[in-house]
Amino acid sequence: MSATVRSVVLTEYGDLEKIKVMDWPINLNLRTKELEVKVSICGVNFADVYTRLGFLPHLETPRVLGLECVGTVVNVGLEVEKFKVSENMSFKLISPVDKTPIFLTLVYEY
Repeated sequence: MSATVRSVVLTEYGDLEKIKVMDWPINLNLRTKELEVKVSICGVNFADVYTRLGFLPHLETPRVLGLECVGTVVNVGLEVEKFKVSENMSFKLISPVDKTPIFLTLVYEY
């Protein structure tokens, strides 16, 4: 199932005007070891600034900014064992290469 979520998006490399809050598509089909997390707070750090400035050209735009997050688990895959629905968690998005949305995201359980 796909949906959209409000996200902070870098539309292209450049100045601050290239950052927009907009609806972003997300696929909510959980794989067996994934969690769906509703993000409460997400930090923008130096990696996001470097991305905006074009210092990391291997990261394609448009893309959602923010890597370090806090949120609440709203759904779990069939093989998830360490986390339960309604638990709060902090996490770092492992792969900044994808275009993961911030306000609702999928996290892989290791």
